[in-house]
Amino acid sequence: MKSKKISSLKIISSIKEMQKISLNIRKKDTHKISVIPTMGALHEGHLSLIKKAQEKKIITIVTIFVNPIQFNSQNDLKNYPRTLTKDIDILNELGVD
Repeated sequence: MKSKKISSLKIISSIKEMQKISLNIRKKDTHKISVIPTMGALHEGHLSLIKKAQEKKIITIVTIFVNPIQFNSQNDLKNYPRTLTKDIDILNELGVD
């Protein structure tokens, strides 16, 4: 899958592409990278971590992956909120990299 650029937010959907970008950041930049793993349905806890990273001028990456093995039942997985569009809007507003 190709990445999409929405405003300053870059959406990456491939492991290879993320590895390439991450290596390029480390080669060119002295900044650290902050990765905030989530399963989407972003909430204040996620947002506070994002803001902390940004205060420290750290490149901020937020992952959204609904991991099926984290659920006790298929029903819980099926009912987990999927709010990708809303999450992207939030991340874009916050200026996540």
